[in-house]
Amino acid sequence: MSSFNNRLYIGTALPEGFQLWRSEDENPGADRWVKVVDKGAGDARNEVPLSLEIFKGYLYLGTAVYFGIFSLDPNDRLVTPKGFDLIRINKNDQWELVIGSKPVEQSNPETGTRGTAISGITSGFGNIANGYCWQLKEYNGWLYLGTWDWTDLIPPLLPEVLKSLWSENPLLRSLPIECISDLFFALISPATRLTFGFSLWKSPDGIHWFPVTINGLGNPKSYGCRNLFVSEKGNLYLDTANPFEG
Repeated sequence: MSSFNNRLYIGTALPEGFQLWRSEDENPGADRWVKVVDKGAGDARNEVPLSLEIFKGYLYLGTAVYFGIFSLDPNDRLVTPKGFDLIRINKNDQWELVIGSKPVEQSNPETGTRGTAISGITSGFGNIANGYCWQLKEYNGWLYLGTWDWTDLIPPLLPEVLKSLWSENPLLRSLPIECISDLFFALISPATRLTFGFSLWKSPDGIHWFPVTINGLGNPKSYGCRNLFVSEKGNLYLDTANPFEG
C-alpha cells in the first residue's frame, strides 16, 4: 500500500498478473475504488506488485514472479522465469514501463498499453535471476532499487524441479539428478559468478540507473535486499536476506 496524490493505492497479486487500485476519495470507503493497472502491466508473469515508492511526482511499482520459477497458480506451478519489471504511475493514473522487456506471457491490460521501457533497460537489469524488485526507497534525491537474485538457490532446488518435470520418463528417472546442479555450476564462467547476490541500483530521475552493487556487497549468498530504511538521523540502512548463513 502507498499514499499518493491524496489517495490510497493498494496492489494485489494474481496468477494472471498483478493489479493496482486506488481509492476514489481521500477517505477510502467500501466499493469506492478505481483500477489503475491490471494484468501485470502487459506481462502476466508479473504476478506480484512487490514494492511501491513515491519519487519526484510518480508512484513507482516493482514487480515479481511469485518465487523465481514458481507461480501463484496452483494448477501451473512451474513457469518461465523472468526478471522484474518497473513501472511508474502519474497523478492522472497513466502508467508507463520504466524497466522491462518483451513480455514472457503477453496480456492485454484494460488500463493502458505496455509500450517499451523508457529507460532502455531490460527486465531485471538484464539478469533473468533478478526476479524481485524487492525494495524501492527515495533517499537524498535518489531512488534506490534492491533486488532478489535466486541464482544461489539453483543447487538445492534444481534436483527437485527436475524430478517433478521428469517423473514420468523412466530413462530420465534413472539419471543421477543430484549431479546435474553441480554440473550446471561447473559450466558457469567465473565472470558470471561475480554477479551472484542481490543488486542495488540508484537513479536521480527514475530513468537513468547506476549500480551500487551487483554481487550482494561481495557476498553471493546474500541473495536479497530485504529492506531499505531511512533512520531519524538521516542514514540509509540496508538489510540482506541470506538463508545460507543468516
